[in-house]
Amino acid sequence: IKAAGRILVRNGLDQIETRLAQSPFLAGESLSIVDLYSVPMLRWCKSLFGDGLQKWPSTSAHYRKIVAIPAAIQALDAQGISA
Repeated sequence: IKAAGRILVRNGLDQIETRLAQSPFLAGESLSIVDLYSVPMLRWCKSLFGDGLQKWPSTSAHYRKIVAIPAAIQALDAQGISA
């Protein structure tokens, strides 16, 4: 079950990678709630794989871009979460 779950997550990350290779944000040309919501999901994905998001460079760059937004930093800090 764990292996099948990892395959599903990899497939999802492949789709996100394809999207981010075509657009600066997940829902188009500007920041949206989708990008902000991606933070906890991508953070979880980073911890799921030993090499983090290295296989998905656009996704990794997107994650770093979003967690660098001052409001995201503030929200993570308020929850005691490190990016």
